Amino acid sequence: MKSFIASMILAVIVLSAVVANYFYINNVANTMRSMLEEAGSMPNSRSEEQADALIRYWEKAEPIVGLSTEYPILDRIKEQALLLRTAAQTGDVFGYCAAYAMLLDALEDMGRLERFSVGNLF
Repeated sequence: MKSFIASMILAVIVLSAVVANYFYINNVANTMRSMLEEAGSMPNSRSEEQADALIRYWEKAEPIVGLSTEYPILDRIKEQALLLRTAAQTGDVFGYCAAYAMLLDALEDMGRLERFSVGNLF
């Protein structure tokens, strides 16, 4: 009976961790999407500082996100955020637009991979 109770407690802890992870990852993805939309899909006078804020936010969130998200997604997000800032600094409109679109796609992938769905089990 003790082992059954211990197993149930462990199951509750694991399920709680999975649910907390789901909310945390999707909160990070949604926050970054909002920050990205605030920066705009076209560069403007505030694009560089907004890209810097996005990178700082990501650098704080990345260690925890990295516990459950695969490295290629983490790497894509960081690369595209850095490209976004560089394009904003240099005034490269096409590079900025491309980095914006690719960063938005990477954030969508991160959120999608952490959603509860049968497809994510396989």
